Amino acid sequence: KERYENLVQRIPVGVFTLRQTLDGTITYEYVSPRLCEIYNLSDKAIYADPKAISDCWHEEDRAETIRLTAEARAWLRPMRLDTRVIINGQERWIRIESNSTRLPNGDILCDGVQTDITESRRNEFEQRIAASVFKRSYDSILILDDQHRIINANPSAIRLSGYTLSELRGHTVDLLLPPSSQAVNFQRAIWQEVMTTGAWQGEVTMHSHNQTERPLQVSIVPVRNNKGAILRYIVVGTDVSLLKAREARLERLAHFDSLTQLPNRYLLTDR
Repeated sequence: KERYENLVQRIPVGVFTLRQTLDGTITYEYVSPRLCEIYNLSDKAIYADPKAISDCWHEEDRAETIRLTAEARAWLRPMRLDTRVIINGQERWIRIESNSTRLPNGDILCDGVQTDITESRRNEFEQRIAASVFKRSYDSILILDDQHRIINANPSAIRLSGYTLSELRGHTVDLLLPPSSQAVNFQRAIWQEVMTTGAWQGEVTMHSHNQTERPLQVSIVPVRNNKGAILRYIVVGTDVSLLKAREARLERLAHFDSLTQLPNRYLLTDR
């Protein structure tokens, strides 16, 4: 018993034993300190009133949580359930896992654990948002490994480059740049700045699969682990070809007569 008590006080989950008698009465026979901490309740309060825990369940989830836990006990089947709770006015997520056994006298003994999974749920939510942004963004997004090889590309990048995802994967970003010695030197300067300053922004010309070239406004940022080692690079590119064409048109309108297409007085004065 002493070893058991020491164990349940050290592990980061709340442990409980619940008894349901033949008439449906529910009592907690044991609650660990961690379970009391999760619900911000004393063990005496839980032993005195088992509803003290269920009353903490979110009102939108409470009826369904009670139904599922009751069914799991009635059918003596393992249960794993994620539900929301309100603790001190704050919404948190709890995972309940339990197994039930029917005793010779007909009572049901339910042993289980409860874990606060709020942070992991938040991380999952943020990951879903990031995945949605990656998939639906109008900008082209490439994910590179630490050797500058493409490991993923969003639909905009695939559409703009003219390559399929399988054709892009495993290649370095050289595949999307015009082949020239100037481009090689330019790339070296870019990666050097990323390493020294932690980011790079500028304009590059993308060489697509059909040999057309497009100007892109690009930003590159590295993703590091907690030790500072680079794991990935995020490359975001915005197609500015329409903006460039508009600027060229405005430039021509400002310097050439729209009727004769001859240089106007402003250009003459400038020259």
